[in-house]
Amino acid sequence: MSNNNPIYIVGAKGWPYVPDSTECWGVNNCLPDAQGFASEDFNIAGWFQMHQRRLWEKGRNTREHVEWLKQSHPFPIYMHQQHADVPASVEYPLEAAESLWPPALGYGPLFSDSFCYMIALAILQERSLIELRGVYLDDHIESMTETEGVAYWLAIAALRGIYIVSDGRFLVPFRYGYEPRVPHPSLPDNVAACIIANEHPGARALLNKYRRLKQGQQLAEAQRAGDVRWRQYAKRLARPYLPSEESTR
Repeated sequence: MSNNNPIYIVGAKGWPYVPDSTECWGVNNCLPDAQGFASEDFNIAGWFQMHQRRLWEKGRNTREHVEWLKQSHPFPIYMHQQHADVPASVEYPLEAAESLWPPALGYGPLFSDSFCYMIALAILQERSLIELRGVYLDDHIESMTETEGVAYWLAIAALRGIYIVSDGRFLVPFRYGYEPRVPHPSLPDNVAACIIANEHPGARALLNKYRRLKQGQQLAEAQRAGDVRWRQYAKRLARPYLPSEESTR
């Protein structure tokens, strides 16, 4: 399928930055309505709900989202499979998407979140441009487990000649060792503070001292808790061999 139209991949906070006429894809329950916009004002060309049915049906992305899925929509909703009670559902082309993964990487394919599936589909559709809006992946789970996969798929798309644009931290130019690391505005304050402190020797020394003290405290607390648990466990093991209260009277 050849499609030279650009595609906007929109995260939870991205709808204010999406042009009205450009085709865009949304994900889960991150509807424009949640940010005060009407869905009808955007050229939504597809939606993605890539969790197992047992999860989304139980309200993983809110009960309202389940009701929304079961309504009619003028765009496809990509899912693991087509569902009779989700009128717009279509099966995501997983096998075709997996075939895009470069064998030379030695492992994979890696789909760490829904955005990976979205980027892969944009490659399959031969989009000329992928623009990420509001795809920050800045909470603890996302930043630790999802960014790697998204970065890989963006690189795969770029190597195929697709132009990439992002308002997040994926495409910020940086040369480690040649310039100080500056935290991206999308990062949480505590992470940004650690990055800043790490770039200044005095602040870094204080940060490392704090970490050592904190680690020592955690170890001490764990040791104390372990001692209590061990005593309780040992007492339970020894109970059958101890004289009963009645025999000691």
